[in-house]
Amino acid sequence: MAVAATLLIAAAPHSGGWSVVTVRELPTHLVAGTPTTITFAIRGHGEALSRGASPTVSIKRARGGVLASRERPRVTETRRPGEYQFTFTPELAEPVIVTIDPDHQLPDIELLPISVVAAGQAVSPIAPEAYGQALFVAKGCVTCHVKADDPAMADRATVRVGPELTGRRFEVDWLTTKITDPSINRVRVSQYNIMPTLELNPQEVAALVAYVNQRVVANR
Repeated sequence: MAVAATLLIAAAPHSGGWSVVTVRELPTHLVAGTPTTITFAIRGHGEALSRGASPTVSIKRARGGVLASRERPRVTETRRPGEYQFTFTPELAEPVIVTIDPDHQLPDIELLPISVVAAGQAVSPIAPEAYGQALFVAKGCVTCHVKADDPAMADRATVRVGPELTGRRFEVDWLTTKITDPSINRVRVSQYNIMPTLELNPQEVAALVAYVNQRVVANR
């Protein structure tokens, strides 16, 4: 059974299939005045990395309005196939929303708000469930899995090829193993749709397990 760890951002029908974006190393917070680089991959059917795409990124203040003069940072392709990155510098110590457009023919992907702190400000640790919620979007789980017991996710799933997670709970060890290595006991929905291995670190895996097994997460 392929569970929430699919971790694929926003997919949509495209050229007989669908594409998805996966963010690598989603930051828990940003620091005002400090450049931050975010890397993401574009995957066809959630698995095959897509080279030569022309993704764009926009950033806005969560409370409304543009973030800064560089509202649309330049996106470049890295040396790894299908992987892209952009760098931006938040100017104000208030949450921002990053939106990724993987392709002009596909819908935008809007991440959950990312907090921004002032330089030198102490940062409280983020709760695993809250970080897991952000990862559920940023890693793309929400693309394929419906989790309607979280209002923030109820209408986000766009390619519902994975099992529905609404109200479901899983044994922690089993879910941890499945998220870490989806190839274990893999069930392929079709020859095209597959839950990939994304080399998640232990913190990401634990956060996703905590989020998936929590019934309701309040909107941030």
